[in-house]
Amino acid sequence: MKYTFFFCFIVSLFISDAAFAQPKTDKKLEAAIESLSKTAFIKELKKCKQQIEANVADFKATKDVDEKDIRKIKRAYAETQERFDGILNGLKKDLMTKANRDFIIANPERYTDFTKKSLQETMDDYQSNCQSLIDKATGKAGSAALVALVELLVPSINNLVAYFQDYKKALNTANEAFIEDKLIQKLRLKTWDSLD
Repeated sequence: MKYTFFFCFIVSLFISDAAFAQPKTDKKLEAAIESLSKTAFIKELKKCKQQIEANVADFKATKDVDEKDIRKIKRAYAETQERFDGILNGLKKDLMTKANRDFIIANPERYTDFTKKSLQETMDDYQSNCQSLIDKATGKAGSAALVALVELLVPSINNLVAYFQDYKKALNTANEAFIEDKLIQKLRLKTWDSLD
């Protein structure tokens, strides 16, 4: 009887330790993601995100806007959100995939050219679709702040290549959930309904 109790007690300790154990995150990976979040590229991308959200939130607060215009702008914002997410998903894949990182390091010009083109197209699409619909519906001129931010964002892409070179080994332990939680989710555009 004593042995049965002791055995059950030991088993319960192992089970409770396993249940409460947190997965250990590689300190080098944490440092790598923290470093990336401090790059000029991520800082400028975050500012663009915040400006887009502010522009759309300001529109949503506008009174007496035709319901048809609201639907059009909501659809245009969803398209912008989808394109923006595509860029972020690409970055996440680049961070997680060794072959992508090796390609970026070996072909920095191709990577920066492709990324610049994708960002420019996404921002141009936002300006010519979503923002122009907002301007038309409200009768106000669009935000020049976003244009200035995009001009700062595009050159900052060069920082990414240096980042991939500096943190090549640390990123070998990267996993999708960690990168999404610590970096990518913070950069995603809010949903239409969550914009105030």
